[in-house]
Amino acid sequence: MTGKKPPDTSSGRVGLDDPSTVTTYDPMGSDISRRFDWGDGQKSDWTEPTPGDTPHTLAHIRNKPGRYEVRAQAKNTQGVQSDWGPALVVTTEENSECSGKNGGGHGA
Repeated sequence: MTGKKPPDTSSGRVGLDDPSTVTTYDPMGSDISRRFDWGDGQKSDWTEPTPGDTPHTLAHIRNKPGRYEVRAQAKNTQGVQSDWGPALVVTTEENSECSGKNGGGHGA
């Protein structure tokens, strides 16, 4: 299985959905499940299988600002897994809506 190389960098905000998209291809023509390693110690569950070359997007919310290396992995319906793909470096910044100067926060 192969994947299209993601851009090298992206950015997001703490507390907001940070979507990542991966497109994969299986030379055997099988449907493919995908999962993400979010670079913060968490991994997504495997997605439901869909045809190869179908872009698949999952979102992840981070609670801390920082630099994260997000990777994707694919698995076909025969159970053959790819290696983890190349990293997309995501820089997550503080969300001004969550940490205002007046002590405001989400849902305040």
